Amino acid sequence: MKLIILLLIIVLLGVLSLIFFVLYNKINYLFSKTKYSDDLIKKCLDNKQKLLIKLNTSIKKTLHAKKDYLVDVNKVKDQDLSNEEKDEKLSEYTNTVKNLISDYTKLSTNKNIKSQIKELNEIDEKLDAYKTYFNKYMTELSVNYVKFPTSLVAKLSKIKIKKLYQTNDTISKLNEEL
Repeated sequence: MKLIILLLIIVLLGVLSLIFFVLYNKINYLFSKTKYSDDLIKKCLDNKQKLLIKLNTSIKKTLHAKKDYLVDVNKVKDQDLSNEEKDEKLSEYTNTVKNLISDYTKLSTNKNIKSQIKELNEIDEKLDAYKTYFNKYMTELSVNYVKFPTSLVAKLSKIKIKKLYQTNDTISKLNEEL
């Protein structure tokens, strides 16, 4: 009788550990996907900042201006900002550049600036794709984070949930709801 109880305990522990490892792998997979996409977003934001610095120089040359139109774009790199904060600041600079181009015909006809704007739009498209990818896996991770057995595994793994990025898709969905 003691042998049967011991075997049942061993089988139960084996099943519980199997469940733990399956859930751990699922949570870890989702977390690694979000981390990977967050790293891609960071690289993209760095490229965007470098391009905005080039654009600022090109704008100054074209307009023969002494003032910086993107005053703090060089300083963004030195600040300790999250990807979300950096994205927000760089989006403001992008809007400033687009406003300048619409205000000055010299800028809209300059070939160098046109190619840089095209490159900036490509970076923004990539960023939007990476954010959508991040949001997909972070949403799935969040759903699993609150479910009972998976929540224990996530907390033991010290996994934190981040807020979602705002993408063109989410903005258009919000506008449709309004």
